[in-house]
Amino acid sequence: MKIGIIGECMVELSDGPDGSLNKAFSGDTFNTAVYLARCDRDREFSIDYVTALGDDLLSSEMIKLMARENVGSGLIHRFVGDVPGLYMIHLDDQGERSFSYWRSQAPARKLFERPDLDQLLANLMEKDWLYLSGISVAILPVAGREMLKSTLSDFRHRGGKVCFDINYRPRLWKDKGEAAREIAAFYRHCDMALPSFDDESSLFGSARPADVIDRLAGLGCCEVVVKNGAGACVVYTGEETREVEVPTVGKVVDSTAAGDSFNAGYLYARFKNMEIVQAVEAGQQIARQVISAKGAIVPIDPTIIC
Repeated sequence: MKIGIIGECMVELSDGPDGSLNKAFSGDTFNTAVYLARCDRDREFSIDYVTALGDDLLSSEMIKLMARENVGSGLIHRFVGDVPGLYMIHLDDQGERSFSYWRSQAPARKLFERPDLDQLLANLMEKDWLYLSGISVAILPVAGREMLKSTLSDFRHRGGKVCFDINYRPRLWKDKGEAAREIAAFYRHCDMALPSFDDESSLFGSARPADVIDRLAGLGCCEVVVKNGAGACVVYTGEETREVEVPTVGKVVDSTAAGDSFNAGYLYARFKNMEIVQAVEAGQQIARQVISAKGAIVPIDPTIIC
C-alpha cells in the first residue's frame, strides 16, 4: 500500500511549566502521517509526506523527525531562503486549544510552484491513496487549488483513492462563501470523508450528523465517518448509516490532534481490511491516548488496536 499525505508541517510552540516555550513540529496531516506510521508496526505501508519546506535548520530537523517516524520525505521540495510556518498553542482549563499563527510566507503554499512539479505529479499517480485536509487546500493560492483538483481527478481516473477531512479553519479563507465552495469541490474528488460535525455545522449549517451524511453522499463520497466529539460517530458505507458510541474518556489534557490521530487509527484499520465499526473503534483508541497528554504528537501504544 502506497500512501501520499499532502499538507504542511509547522513549528509548534507551547507553554512550558516554568513559563518557557517548548518547541515541536506538527500540522494536521503531518500528525496523521506520524500516527499512521506508528500504527503500521510491520511496515506494510509506504507513507510519504508531500509538502514544501525551506533550506533552514528547522526544516532539516523536520525531515530528520520524519525519518525517525518512518514517514518518507522524498516528495518534499526545499525552497532556498524559505523557512516553515510557526504556530503557538493556547490551552484553557478544559484542554481546549486555540492558536496563534505565523505562516503567511510558508513554503508549503508553493507546493505546486516547485521546479520538479512534473516529477511530483508522476510520483503521486503511483500511490494507492492520497490523504489531505481543508487546511491542505486553504493554504494554497487559487492556481494551486486548481492544480490539486486536477491532480486528484487524474489520480482517481487511474484507480487511486482519496481521503479528505474538512478541518475548517475560518481565518485561512477569504470568507465563508469561498470556503464552502472550495470544500464542496474537494469533497467531489474524494472516496472517503472523515469530517468533524463541528466543522460541518460551522461551515455548512448542518443541524445533525445525519445531515452531513446526506450531503456528502450526494456529492459522491462512498464512505463517511462523522466525528462528533463525545457524541456517537455516525458512519456511512454506501449501503447503510449507523452510529458508533464513543467510550467514556478521562480528563482531557489537550485536544490538539484528536481528530488527526483518530483519522490515523481509522485509516490503518481500513487499510488492514477491518470492518468500519472496528476501524472507528481503532481511531477512538488512538485519539483517547493523544488527548490524555500535552502536545500534538505524543507517545502512544498502537498495539491496543490490533
